[in-house]
Amino acid sequence: MALDVRVLVVDGDPESRTRTATALSRDGGVTATAVDSTEAALARFERVDDTDETAVDCLVTSHQPPDVDGFALLAELAHHGNRTPVVFYPRDGSETLAGEAFAAGAAGYVPNRESEASHETLVERVRDSVADAREKRPEGGAGDANGQEFAYYRALVEGVMDGAHIIDEDGERVFFNGRSADVHGIDTERLQREAPEIFVEEGIMDAADLESYDAVVQQLLDGERESARVEMDLQLPDIGNRTTETRLTRLDTDDLRGVAATTRDVTDRVATERELETRNRRLANLARFFSHDLRNPLNVASGYATLARETGDSEHFDKLDTALSRMDRLVDDLLFLTTRDASDLDRTRLSLASVAERAWTSVDTADATLTVESDRDVEANEGSLLRLFENVVRNAVTHGGEMVAVTVRDTDDGFAVDDDGPGFPPEPRQLLDVGVSGGDSTGLGLSIVEEVAEAHGWTLALEASPDGGARLRFSGVDTDE
Repeated sequence: MALDVRVLVVDGDPESRTRTATALSRDGGVTATAVDSTEAALARFERVDDTDETAVDCLVTSHQPPDVDGFALLAELAHHGNRTPVVFYPRDGSETLAGEAFAAGAAGYVPNRESEASHETLVERVRDSVADAREKRPEGGAGDANGQEFAYYRALVEGVMDGAHIIDEDGERVFFNGRSADVHGIDTERLQREAPEIFVEEGIMDAADLESYDAVVQQLLDGERESARVEMDLQLPDIGNRTTETRLTRLDTDDLRGVAATTRDVTDRVATERELETRNRRLANLARFFSHDLRNPLNVASGYATLARETGDSEHFDKLDTALSRMDRLVDDLLFLTTRDASDLDRTRLSLASVAERAWTSVDTADATLTVESDRDVEANEGSLLRLFENVVRNAVTHGGEMVAVTVRDTDDGFAVDDDGPGFPPEPRQLLDVGVSGGDSTGLGLSIVEEVAEAHGWTLALEASPDGGARLRFSGVDTDE
């Protein structure tokens, strides 16, 4: 049976006020009257009580401050302990206004599009609000306390910075708070009507991810779990890829069975965690490497110092100097790896060929040869790019032999450095963790190469070159093309 509902429309625009009241009154069982200001609306409440035939079951406000101020209306009603539901029906609304309205205790929020659809939605919201209010006003005077508690809950849900939604025991999304619009990139009304299918339709997540999420929800609905956390990558309209974390909690009370979910954007946190993970792994590897490879040149230096003292042969001093020079490069490389800050990189447009050739002349390349097949410019930090090429060249000469041929060439989305040496071992990625130790190398060359690449937002791949040797391919490079 339809409820008999008495509605008071508060709207400062005469035409809009008439249209809204008329639309409400067309619905059977709804009687709508109208006033033009918050002051006039409050005056109605001063003159009547719940038994008066002109009493009001629900207020609909257009919220046009200062004359029609929905928040002032809510505050004044609450001050007098009046729990009459208030529905906001603004013509110039926003998601922010919706959140603020709910936080202040509004029973509903419907944007006024001056259309039949928005009028119909308003009627439904009014009827639902009145039905909820009447359920919360049982005989015995408990209604005000229940209504206040409900207002507190609503303020809490709408005031948090997380998106929140409720899934009922049938798996249907039955409520989204205002913040959900920001988290999902879709306005709350559409979420209410079209979730979860809209996530796949809009390309926010793929069907497999949604299916996995719903499987976790079902576990909670079935009582297999009390809570869960789900991390997902979303493609949000006009924003791009964002990582979210949703915390799910099983609801099992006399009033509600289902799942409560809160979703927050954790993109920055996840990026920081991954960076720290990489850093910690690399520092652990560096600690092991440091204890081994620094001790070796120290032992060598100590041995040649002893021989020099005993024999006076200057040849031993030359070898001692070589060992000390290797230690110096090792310390320099370690400092670079442990203190580099990508945010400090000043970038400029550089000739790839020019930097590669400068690096070649600064490294002892014996009888090796360099060929540059690139006329490309790149956006990079000059010092870091030079260090990258120095370590690539040094690694090629150390492990490819004194006659190795090195070629720098362009690729579709970056550049590559190839050699014709023996190539990489079957699982080359481990070299990026611990470096390649041997000969005159510090053993940290490839680790440094990867650090420089990551600092520029590039991706390093270790592959086989066309000549069967080693290829270091850099992709995602900002070039002049």
